[in-house]
Amino acid sequence: MILRYTFLIVVLFQVIGYSQNVNPSTGELNSKSSNRSESEDHSTVQEWNTMAEYHKFSRPDSGIYYASKALELARSISYSEGELWALVWLALSHQTLENYTLSAQVNLEGLREAEKWNQPYLASIFLMDLGICYLRSANYERALSYSQRAFSSFRSLDSPRFSAISASIIGRSYSALNNADSAFFYGREAIRLAKSSGINYHIHWTFTRMADTHRDHNNLDSALYYFQESIRLNDENAQSEKSYDALEIAKLFKLLDQNDSALKYAGESLQLALENSLHQQVADACLFLSDYFERSEPIRALQYNNIAIRSKDSLEQMRMMTGFSDLIDFDEQQRREEILAAKDEFENRLRSNVLLGSTFTLFLLAIFLFRNNRMKQRSKQEIEFAYEKLKATQSQLIHSEKMASLGELTAGIAHEIQNPLNFVNNFSEINAELFDELKEEITKGNEEEINAVLNILRENEHKIKAHGQRADAIVKSMLQHSRIGSGEKELTDINALCDEYLRLAYHGIRAKKPTFSAEIKHDLDPVLPKIKVQPQEIGRVLV
Repeated sequence: MILRYTFLIVVLFQVIGYSQNVNPSTGELNSKSSNRSESEDHSTVQEWNTMAEYHKFSRPDSGIYYASKALELARSISYSEGELWALVWLALSHQTLENYTLSAQVNLEGLREAEKWNQPYLASIFLMDLGICYLRSANYERALSYSQRAFSSFRSLDSPRFSAISASIIGRSYSALNNADSAFFYGREAIRLAKSSGINYHIHWTFTRMADTHRDHNNLDSALYYFQESIRLNDENAQSEKSYDALEIAKLFKLLDQNDSALKYAGESLQLALENSLHQQVADACLFLSDYFERSEPIRALQYNNIAIRSKDSLEQMRMMTGFSDLIDFDEQQRREEILAAKDEFENRLRSNVLLGSTFTLFLLAIFLFRNNRMKQRSKQEIEFAYEKLKATQSQLIHSEKMASLGELTAGIAHEIQNPLNFVNNFSEINAELFDELKEEITKGNEEEINAVLNILRENEHKIKAHGQRADAIVKSMLQHSRIGSGEKELTDINALCDEYLRLAYHGIRAKKPTFSAEIKHDLDPVLPKIKVQPQEIGRVLV
């Protein structure tokens, strides 16, 4: 009997040793050989990261695409450094799109990974970017906390250029908190550190932040000096900052009643933004120019306003599509990793338990049988507990995913609704001026001018009506999407629902693959009546 159990235990150890070399997902033996070498995979990750870095400011949707591909491949081959840099570029791309919540989420994930892999330099970068996210989200206390941690870390790592940027963020946070002395102290410290690094980009960046602080405290001449110096020091790889500086100079000249200079710099800002496809800067510059020409040349003002609306539409669409799709991919990747980690933990624990039971069997077969039965029961309980824990984690992640995507959609619609309202307001003001002009022409009896003004008024009224209807449609869409599913069915136009989510799915693919194109054809029953369904759930199924 003892020899029989001893033989079984030997076989069991062989099976355990064999199972450690088997791929659990395919049942095949693991092997270090593959179609692609490890160095080739590392090079691919680095190339995608390089592309993500290149596009992070000018084409943030492409930055997100390449960073996501680098992140997925780096994680699949356990290339920690490549994974961390992919998270850096992914977070910065979302910052460019003003998706600060999602950018902060990616930075927090990167911070955890950098600390786990003992990468203090990259951990400091994530801390610095978190400071920027919270500063631009007007959460100044958190911005100050993260930027101070980043500043301290970069000083210990002897990195003057990033110490300079962190100091600038601290200064801007203090300025927003109305602590002028600390704001100017850290602004000067940032400039000193940037100059010691000898890198023009970081020097001009700190000059721009110091200019912002002087502007906050109404030191217009000093603000103008620092903005102009920033442009002078700016290199050709920072067109976004140069466009921003030029527009801020234009605003200062307008405050100083130097309109010619204001117009010159606003034009330079717009030109830089158009040449580099900087949608936000295009919109900001056009709004400034629209306001500048509002009274003197209303038609020209209207043209600039139209360009601003189109730029904001492009930015909002890019922001909504990339934010929504990337949030799903990012959370799904996290969920898969947690499930795989739990599975590995369970398998390791099971092997340890079997090995422990087998060892005891060599000494006393009776005790082995008893303990083996207990261990089976314990393993069953652990499996059930792990399964329930995974179910709870999955439910929480799905709920978080739904709420985050709803927040992105609602925020995007809130930005979008401002565009037709601005249009209605602008046309209303133009019509008021045209009514005054009409009165004058009626008094003069100039029938040709009267008819021309009446034609313009009629066209403007049609446009006001069209944009009012557009705003009404946006509000209805916002109410429909922001409604929390209660589980109750409601009468729904299935044709309209299919059309809406077809377009959402199409633009989601376009956001990931800009070269994708497809012809959309509908084959819908025109007399289909409304039916009772849960529209939000049906919409998710369609997507």
